[in-house]
Amino acid sequence: MGFRAWLIAHRRHLAISLSGLTLAAIVVVSVNEVGIESDPSFAPGRGTAGPADRGAPAKSALRPVPHGVEGGDKVKKCSVQAAAPADIGEWKTASDFAGGEALLREASDRLSKRGSSYDRALLAFLAMVSAGNRAQMELLAKRPDCIESDDCRNQSFSAAERAGREYREALVSIALASNRGDVYGFAFSACRSIYKSPSQGPCDRLSAEQWARLEPENAIPWLYVADAANRRGDLNNRNEAMFRASIARSSDSHASAFQGLLRSQEFQDQSLEIQGALDLACGMAIFIDVPPYQEVFQYCSSNAVKDPNRHQVCDDLANMLTERSDSLVSMSIGAKLAERVGWPPEKVSALRNRKDAIMEMVSTRAPTDSWSCEGLRSYHSWTAEFLRDGELSMYRRLVEASGQSEAELARHWRERQQRRADLANSAEGDAKP
Repeated sequence: MGFRAWLIAHRRHLAISLSGLTLAAIVVVSVNEVGIESDPSFAPGRGTAGPADRGAPAKSALRPVPHGVEGGDKVKKCSVQAAAPADIGEWKTASDFAGGEALLREASDRLSKRGSSYDRALLAFLAMVSAGNRAQMELLAKRPDCIESDDCRNQSFSAAERAGREYREALVSIALASNRGDVYGFAFSACRSIYKSPSQGPCDRLSAEQWARLEPENAIPWLYVADAANRRGDLNNRNEAMFRASIARSSDSHASAFQGLLRSQEFQDQSLEIQGALDLACGMAIFIDVPPYQEVFQYCSSNAVKDPNRHQVCDDLANMLTERSDSLVSMSIGAKLAERVGWPPEKVSALRNRKDAIMEMVSTRAPTDSWSCEGLRSYHSWTAEFLRDGELSMYRRLVEASGQSEAELARHWRERQQRRADLANSAEGDAKP
């Protein structure tokens, strides 16, 4: 019950992607790595390392959780070969998150002097999330009714912030000293999440403008620049930032950054439960903050796109989000924008079919018992695919393997959603006196 409550409390952060099902990559799995660029057993992350980031060769970052560390010397049911598929209950416990946190802390300590900024930033980012998860699970274990109380939910977020503070501040320090856009983006996202300090601190030294300078071909930092400029009433800089976003080569969330962790032998040596806790930490790290897409719709309002120049920028934004983004949520937003700027109906319909076909595949692939060992293995497998291929590529391959067209799958999804709506309306009507 505790973990279910924790998931509900995090629905804003987890269900970022359409109806919560990209979370089929977080809760129906999760995500990513702690890569070691200089070790061939780890996949290098995207982005360009500057001279200051090229440290001495580092050995594998992760080692098995030592005995004596919470979670390290426990017998884990899912790791026992004879465990029945449903022989588990709730595998995601505070001790599993603590085991993952200990693993990341130990690796971070070893790399503090010789590791690249990229490696150290990923470790700090994941350790922050793992520490926060552990703190929230500890609170929920004491207060199983926490989800019903606004005050308790706020306490859980505060507990996560306190637990992750040292890692967040370390991440910010790494980002400020690095010339890597992806590293800076990790810190920027962490500082905008529930891990943001309620008082002034190192996060205040980060800016969207600096992120965009470090990663000018990525649309995401430009959206943050536009949002900040709009809040200041600086429409000239807002317009320039939206233009830069529209011509960017990609909308890159850097989700692939974590895949080396899942491929490392050290990760495979952990119990399946600790691997699952780290999967979840990776997923939350990727989806920890949502870019300010509301700025896109405000800038490209129905009235605004009547201006030819604005219409061109918004048309380019729709192209960028549908063709050069790496997430389902950005593609879906691009499809809505495409309709607003007047793309041909058949092209808009094809985009909608693609999105709904993906939703149908995700919903039907989810395990029947999410809390079983089999469910945990399914999450872990999905995570590996997500990181290896990217979210949209993974989903498109699932659609192709189904043997059905996108239009057919989309129709199944819409029919399913209509039946759910009809049942909800019927139940609501029965409840009325």
